[in-house]
Amino acid sequence: MVSNQRALGQHKITLTGKVIHYNDKQSLPGVIVQTYSGTKYLNETSTNFESGSFTLSTEETFDKIVFTYLFFYPLIIENIKKIDSAQLNLGEIKLIEVPMPLTHFSSKKAERIEKKKEKLEVLKLKKGIIISDGKVMYRMKLKKRKGEYAFYIDYKDFKNK
Repeated sequence: MVSNQRALGQHKITLTGKVIHYNDKQSLPGVIVQTYSGTKYLNETSTNFESGSFTLSTEETFDKIVFTYLFFYPLIIENIKKIDSAQLNLGEIKLIEVPMPLTHFSSKKAERIEKKKEKLEVLKLKKGIIISDGKVMYRMKLKKRKGEYAFYIDYKDFKNK
């Protein structure tokens, strides 16, 4: 079976980018970056400790890139059908922290108010966030699959400027 990536004569694809915190724009060292074909794991790298940058070269055809980091929502770029060059620069990938309520509420009313705020925030994230770093623009949406929340980006919406 010949994939679209192979059909274009690409034998090696190099992914590059930088992973940062969505809110404070600080680089995130040690983020795991993995490629998959369907559910089959192919290979991985992690962001460096200096700048949160990564480089991953692969000769295998992939259709999904997954970014994972402790206490942050996973981010999944999916539906990758073809890559038009030997290098794919993803620009700045922004990860969002999972809210960690550590507050002990003094009343049930205060607890209900906080839960309502959290629910509204999740609804906003489900509608999607437009990310633009000057080079790349994409929309990421929070979705729940197999009981777990993650941010998803459809590759066709991932636009290089």
